[in-house]
Amino acid sequence: MGNHDWYMAGGGFCPRSKSVNDCLVYQRKVIREENVAWLKSFPVHRQVHNINMVHGGWGDPIDEYLKPSEDYFAHINGNNFVSGHTHIQTLQKYGEKTYCNPGSVGQPRDHDPRSAFAVYDGEFSLHRVEYDFLKVFELMDKAGFNDYYYGCLKTGARTLCRL
Repeated sequence: MGNHDWYMAGGGFCPRSKSVNDCLVYQRKVIREENVAWLKSFPVHRQVHNINMVHGGWGDPIDEYLKPSEDYFAHINGNNFVSGHTHIQTLQKYGEKTYCNPGSVGQPRDHDPRSAFAVYDGEFSLHRVEYDFLKVFELMDKAGFNDYYYGCLKTGARTLCRL
């Protein structure tokens, strides 16, 4: 469960972002109850085979902006870790431990506007693909949002979007 899923499922708002809250107000107008129920079913922590996954970090699985390091993972059981809250694609090894942030399919924060994802096939590999972000602009504009909300999709910048 990611932070936006958490806010939608719990009916709350983000304590640090007006733009996130603007989006939540809109989303609550259009989301169906069965979709909210589906979001509520998401686990906060997930273990699949030998991969330990959270959205944020292991100190705060929902909202931590993880700064991976050998020290960070030294006290956490397991060898393969995945989180994504920062939207910054990375793959790092610390001895026997591997950390992967697959990046973001939307709202990149690493100056690469392509969709980012990872594949695990015994080892992690990072990938990027182009997508039609102009269609996203069109849909967000039609929903009443302006470039402030989606402008970073053009560049993958950290500062234009404040979602």
